[in-house]
Amino acid sequence: MTDQSESMLSRALRTVLADLPIGAAIPESRAFTGFLSVLEQFLSETLREIHPEWEFESLDGVLPALANKSASGEADLLGLCILITDQSLVPMHLRLQHANVGDTISWFDCKFGEEKDRRMIRVSWGSRNEALKRLHLPHEVERINWFYHLTYGRRRT
Repeated sequence: MTDQSESMLSRALRTVLADLPIGAAIPESRAFTGFLSVLEQFLSETLREIHPEWEFESLDGVLPALANKSASGEADLLGLCILITDQSLVPMHLRLQHANVGDTISWFDCKFGEEKDRRMIRVSWGSRNEALKRLHLPHEVERINWFYHLTYGRRRT
């Protein structure tokens, strides 16, 4: 990931969470759309940095199913990501926290893609509504065998 994309993500996260109480759903807004756009870039760069198979892959969008402010400076996002190469969808569960000072992400925990038979399952765009509905069922989310798990930093409590 680049320092620039991390800085942009931190600022976007800070803006989205600014006036929300802890536990509140993050409403659709221009600021949230901007956050999702920066997140798409940040996740693509991070995956590309760590996993060689992402050299020619990227995200083309994030479709949130659930998003909320889970703690001070912290968001919890569950949704689908669009892969640019074939416009297929994969699940994502992201928790992240911006630093108290400066434009950095102090903690990041992202589970991405569902694994089956050592491959990442890709869902067609036409099945997106079914895939999004599945993410609203906690017992279904718990059963996902995540393909990637990226984490860094330390969560403030």
